[in-house]
Amino acid sequence: MNSRLGFGSGRLQPLWLAAVILAATQLAACGNGDDVHTVQSTTQAGKLLVVNGDGSVASCAIDAKGMPGQCSSTTAGDTGRGAANVAVFASHAYVTNLATNSVHVCPVDNVDPQNNCTNYGSDAALVQPLGVAFNGNRGYFVNANNTVAFCQVGGDGALSACVSQDGGGVFNGANGIAIQNNLAYVTNQANDTVATCKVGADGSLGSCSASGSNLSAPTGIALTARYAYVTNTGNSSLGVCPINSDGSLGACSQLSGDGAFNIPSSITINGNVAYITNFGDDTIAICAVNGASVTDCSAGSADQVFFQATGSAFVAVKS
Repeated sequence: MNSRLGFGSGRLQPLWLAAVILAATQLAACGNGDDVHTVQSTTQAGKLLVVNGDGSVASCAIDAKGMPGQCSSTTAGDTGRGAANVAVFASHAYVTNLATNSVHVCPVDNVDPQNNCTNYGSDAALVQPLGVAFNGNRGYFVNANNTVAFCQVGGDGALSACVSQDGGGVFNGANGIAIQNNLAYVTNQANDTVATCKVGADGSLGSCSASGSNLSAPTGIALTARYAYVTNTGNSSLGVCPINSDGSLGACSQLSGDGAFNIPSSITINGNVAYITNFGDDTIAICAVNGASVTDCSAGSADQVFFQATGSAFVAVKS
């Protein structure tokens, strides 16, 4: 299906609804937050946060079936220019910034890097941070120099005691990161692999090795209990990789999304719905997800709300 989502007045107008929400499967949470902002295993209402290349952050309302509605965006500006990705932990959103070697920590209900966030940029362990993920009370930030910094996260969302690690040389064009079951998965854009590292009790990354195959300049990554979903910027496809019993990735299949992918940069999963940012044409693709099956993909814009989007995060509605 190669239909395109239509948009008007900043509101997503999906042309398809049937077969999007498939039979519920138990998906692992994308992150390890412990409150209502944690992405749950079933499709939920909430909002989708999208980081744009001009430093603005778009926010789209998501209904209980995973369908997007009204979208809005903060203003672009120098403070947030160079924003790369976003993740949510507890009551804060964390926006990484390449240009300023920093992380903006924002209240999750009002993510505006220009006006309403605290900028953490004095730590030498943060070097052009890209992907971000959380495990327990630690945040992990992928740096452009092929290291991963991990920091303590305080109750007020503040970052401290950041330490940088090189993964034993396994990181190569490191970009995105996802963590589950005390394993960190880091996409290697330069050699078409995903590095898998054990997360130690002290938060350190060890025993890193590369796995996965049939990827093409991978960037974004999202995990379920059995599969890793990886955006391939090299050939505008989505890699679906089985997770082996030891946590490594098996051979990945490449899905075209029926033409809905255009340099896909990040992926976020909300139960049985996946949201994929398209850097190439300023759109968001929405697909139905059920294990190895990713179907019924369509893409659309929202009156210039999206611009060279590089990161995204879903925030479940407060209950």
